[in-house]
Amino acid sequence: MARKDAFLFWGGYFVLAFAATTPDFHFYAQAGLTSWVFTFAYLYWYMEGKKSVALPILNRFYRKIAQMEMTNLESYYAENIESRVRNLMANAKSQI
Repeated sequence: MARKDAFLFWGGYFVLAFAATTPDFHFYAQAGLTSWVFTFAYLYWYMEGKKSVALPILNRFYRKIAQMEMTNLESYYAENIESRVRNLMANAKSQI
């Protein structure tokens, strides 16, 4: 859907921009360019943009996930460090 709308927008924009350079219909095309861009900007905001702007509503969920990740990091920190040190020691021993 978004690709079709983008093709429609750019196609219409270029047609109006080309018509704006012709001597017969340039007044209509020049007036139409601004309204064309405004209409598509408004429709994009109304149809698609509000989906990405509304994401901060999930802040509580993101905070909970971050809290769980930090709890796991704190719980398994010593085990992770020990595993990392063992891997590095094995690598160092293999190089000797």
